[in-house]
Amino acid sequence: ESALYCRIYTEGLFGMEPVGFRKFRLRPRLPEAWDHMALRQCQAFGNTFDLELRRRGEAWRLSVITADRRREYTLAPGEEVTVDLSEGEGRS
Repeated sequence: ESALYCRIYTEGLFGMEPVGFRKFRLRPRLPEAWDHMALRQCQAFGNTFDLELRRRGEAWRLSVITADRRREYTLAPGEEVTVDLSEGEGRS
């Protein structure tokens, strides 16, 4: 029962859907009254990461932050993005 509470955020607000061992889709739903939202210290897909979503005019700015990399995406409301946490591993 308590695990269902977490799904409100991961699936409901961020629209997170697994598509591989280190890959997932996000289709965030930012409520109109909010200018940003974040999910901190998410432990999934073989990593620990933060998700940050900010309103930028008509677009949204999504950041996926791991210990070694920051991935940035610009999305239109309702748009989805696929995040691959294995990309860039082993590179300096």
